[in-house]
Formats: sequence, C-alpha cells, structure tokens
Amino acid sequence: MQSPLKDSLISQYQYNELTADTIIYQLQSNINNLNDLNTEQGKKITKLRWNVLKGLVGGIVTGIGTTVLVIIL
Repeated sequence: MQSPLKDSLISQYQYNELTADTIIYQLQSNINNLNDLNTEQGKKITKLRWNVLKGLVGGIVTGIGTTVLVIIL
C-alpha cells in the first residue's frame, strides 16, 4: 500500500519541481525584458536631454549674437 503513496508523492514532487523551474524561467525572461525596456527608455531620455541642451545653447548663442549686432549697429 505504501508503494502507490510513495509513487504519488514522487510524482507530485516532480510536478512541483517542473512548475518551479517554469516560474523561475518566466521570471528571468521578464527581468530581461524589463532590462531591455529600461535601456531603450534610457537612450530616449538621453536623446531628449541632448536635444534640450542643444536648444538652450542655440538660444543663448542666438541671443548673444543678436546683442552683439545691436551693439555694433
């Protein structure tokens, strides 16, 4: 009588182990996807920051150039 119980417990253990491995794999895959998304978003944010900085520098240079022209004229 103990053999069917033992076989059942072994079978349940193997199922649980397989389920745990599947969950771990899915979590690792989700972490990798999030890392990729964060990298992509970081690149976009960096590009936006550079665009803002270029705009500010361009505005300052234009302002200085206009001021110099007004002084000269």
